[in-house]
Amino acid sequence: MSSFDDILNLDATAQAELIRRKEIKPIELVDAVIERIERLNPALNAIVTPMYDIAREEAKGLLPEGPFTGVPFLLKDLLLEVKGTRLTEGSAYLKNYISEYNSELAIRYKKAGLIFTGKTNTCEFGMMTTTEPKLFGPCRNPWDTDKMTGGSSGGSAAAVASGIVPMDYGNDGGGSIRIPASCCGVFGLKPSRGRNPLGPEYSDIWSSYFAYEHALTRTVRDSAALLDATAGPEIGAPYIVPPPKTTFFEAATTDPGKLKIGFSVKTITNQPIHPDCEKAVIDAAKLCADLGHEVDEVCPDVDGEFSKCFNHLWSIVTKPPLDIGSFEPTPDNPFHAFDQMDTFSSLPGICNATGQPAMSVPLFWNSDGLPIGTHFAGRYGAEETLFSLAAQLEKARPWVDQHPLISA
Repeated sequence: MSSFDDILNLDATAQAELIRRKEIKPIELVDAVIERIERLNPALNAIVTPMYDIAREEAKGLLPEGPFTGVPFLLKDLLLEVKGTRLTEGSAYLKNYISEYNSELAIRYKKAGLIFTGKTNTCEFGMMTTTEPKLFGPCRNPWDTDKMTGGSSGGSAAAVASGIVPMDYGNDGGGSIRIPASCCGVFGLKPSRGRNPLGPEYSDIWSSYFAYEHALTRTVRDSAALLDATAGPEIGAPYIVPPPKTTFFEAATTDPGKLKIGFSVKTITNQPIHPDCEKAVIDAAKLCADLGHEVDEVCPDVDGEFSKCFNHLWSIVTKPPLDIGSFEPTPDNPFHAFDQMDTFSSLPGICNATGQPAMSVPLFWNSDGLPIGTHFAGRYGAEETLFSLAAQLEKARPWVDQHPLISA
């Protein structure tokens, strides 16, 4: 490797392998990530709570042996509790709140060897599909800093897209992993209901309904390996999803075979989507067909009017990234944000309600150079199929070759 910039541009799996072979030290990697945060974050506002001292201390000590030992990792500032650190959930109400315990998922991340280096920007209480909290100000899209990053995991998506870290934590209560992944041109998978833990605080409250935990990543294999490290029920979990037949990482290196794939270029209320998003869907359908899959246009039987009730509260793939400020109330419509959510992202919430796994895959950039992710959903418990397909698409059209305006 010629420099740490080269190393930071690798995915987390490759970075961990360098540490395992003792070619680099964890503290060197942490210091390099901190330098990159300090250099890029002023333009992005993606990281809102640095954890530099904690990260450096851990990097110098004895780390658990896991798949990502010594790799720096950022945490979305929502739901996940890390003892002794601030958790604001994007709200001034919680700006001085310090967590008193570790969430089960945080414990599993640490057992995987990850080093928490900071917390990322999110909208207030994760309630919007844009990351523009009053507390911290808007997170800006690395592809165009006048555009939003999506929400609510917008800070995490911006950090991965800009190359600050290869992967970081996000959660998804109605598209909050997949929408930012689409807006920022990274890979984002929402697992099946019950796949990752939400305890001890939120299992019965959120897992019973719509919230899911996982990550935004630069590569498919990182997402798969991370889910291998964290998946499984915690004590008292309200749902238990069937275990995979193999590891998710192995699935991401296995040909999916011939799949039957249906696609649609309409919203759930049978309305047309933005022309750029329609192009993205048709382009992805053609790519899947060229790869040997059976692809047909379908019109799923969804009660769209009923689903709109859900989308007025929680609302991929119907408009490109919008300008920052697009969700602000207008003088004649104080509820403009909810109307905007309904037209901008009316599709992801279906899979939150059903519990199905779903992913946004960065396959398309429009004429303005903005990414538009393509949304894929699978059967309940079928993350293996999604990972296999995503890895095949990644090989056919490598998105890591795409670099935003604000990047290393």
